[in-house]
Amino acid sequence: MKFSTSVATILLAVAFVNAQYGDVPAAATTTAATAASSTGTTTTALNANIYKNDHFVAAVGVDGTDAVFAVWYPNSTITGWIGIGIGKGMSDADIYLSWFTNTSTTPKVTDRTATNHSLPLIDTVQTVTVLDTVPTVLSSLVPTKLSVAAKSLIIFKRPLAATGADKAISVTDVNNFIWAVNTVPVVNATIKKHEYKGTFTLSLSQSTTATGSSTTGTSKTGGADKSRASLLIVFVAMIASLMF
Repeated sequence: MKFSTSVATILLAVAFVNAQYGDVPAAATTTAATAASSTGTTTTALNANIYKNDHFVAAVGVDGTDAVFAVWYPNSTITGWIGIGIGKGMSDADIYLSWFTNTSTTPKVTDRTATNHSLPLIDTVQTVTVLDTVPTVLSSLVPTKLSVAAKSLIIFKRPLAATGADKAISVTDVNNFIWAVNTVPVVNATIKKHEYKGTFTLSLSQSTTATGSSTTGTSKTGGADKSRASLLIVFVAMIASLMF
């Protein structure tokens, strides 16, 4: 009699738990969709790289068929000129000299070719284009406090391909660059000899990741199923103690 009563009690317990949680298929899984938050930025792989020292900083990236450059002084506004060139040394280097005048917030950028250690000559065909905002490809490398309007940043672009006297810039191999600066203001486009100079190499095939935030849903696996099983175990344990 006691055994029959216990069985009846177990059946009532099962019916009660099903009534509470319904018929949820075993191992059911629901996963919320992933969505970017309204203020977030998705992570994007960019072909860009940066070189910096105590006197000069350059961020270089690939934007379509162009190479884009952002150059600046690490600790001040650009008071003098900045030069960056493609090549291993001054001889036959493809050089871009840039500076601000006293009367304009638009920088001067000239495309030149060096034949020796004298002032590089201006190319007959100018393939350089001055930009006033930081391209997306360089946005994670250029500090937000810098701007062209504040004369703390110079941005320009040129074709990746060799054009006229310009050397090609590779998106797969390491590129050789030279740099030089002079912090004395440029007057009447007179370029004085550099105060600091050097060389560096840069690969544009390496990916720089733009950081941001995203809102990602969480996964919930068989939540109702687990709750129902747990409650059944409790009921069965209680009934077993009465039976034995």
